[in-house]
Amino acid sequence: MRVLPVGPDALLVEVGSGDEAEALHAELLRRRAQGLLRVAEIVPAARTVLLDGLAEPDRAARELAAATVPSAVPRGERTVELPVRYDGPDLADVAAHWGVAEEEVARVHAATEFRVAFC
Repeated sequence: MRVLPVGPDALLVEVGSGDEAEALHAELLRRRAQGLLRVAEIVPAARTVLLDGLAEPDRAARELAAATVPSAVPRGERTVELPVRYDGPDLADVAAHWGVAEEEVARVHAATEFRVAFC
């Protein structure tokens, strides 16, 4: 885990994976709810968590640098199906870039299961 300052009252915490970012996000939310962390925003991303509006950024940086990434949190997974159209103006460009027919782009995309960790 790497902790980087981002301006006067924010930190960016880099971790090794999306699962670690998700677990760290959950732990930081728990700490804030218990009054152990005074921060305005906790923003997860693919492999980072941004803490913005920290009351004590130096203290938070020291504590985070000494901490270990928490274990993965159990997920409340659910499937959400979104309607998709494959007739956009860039479909031919994507197919050409991949070296396949437009129908293959649609088939591969539609067969892929996407995981959304934050929204």
